[in-house]
Amino acid sequence: MPSPRVSSRLAAAAALVIGGCAPSPSTRSVIVQTQDYAYIAPDSLPPGPTAFGLANAGKVPHEVIIIRLRPNANVQDILRLDRADSTWRDLRDPPSGILTADPGVTTPGQLLVNLQVGERYLLVCNFRDTDTAPAHLHLGMMKLITVHASDTGE
Repeated sequence: MPSPRVSSRLAAAAALVIGGCAPSPSTRSVIVQTQDYAYIAPDSLPPGPTAFGLANAGKVPHEVIIIRLRPNANVQDILRLDRADSTWRDLRDPPSGILTADPGVTTPGQLLVNLQVGERYLLVCNFRDTDTAPAHLHLGMMKLITVHASDTGE
């Protein structure tokens, strides 16, 4: 049986794994709120390390996938391509990560993304309420966030 000192270290290590890495004091925290079928999040953010959380105020499960868009990407093309074959890889970088939450739940962990000046990030939910229902993305569950230079207020 481990000593109390070892047990407390194991508990602290487990908390870091479950809750994600502890953000530094310079890390901004943004809680993305969900409704059925929309995100409530800022339209723009300054650059730098940002820890995203997810709080689901909806009645169905939701996720947030954070994706950096390429300069040639626009939302209309993304929706058109996603409806056609669900691939729009040429318009995006690989996802930064995914958070999921059941109704009434706020995620215990956060997703750390180092936001870059001038970049655009798209938040999307690909969940479906049934196998034949449209993805939440196609019901309007997306949010575009632009990263502006913090010293100019762009």
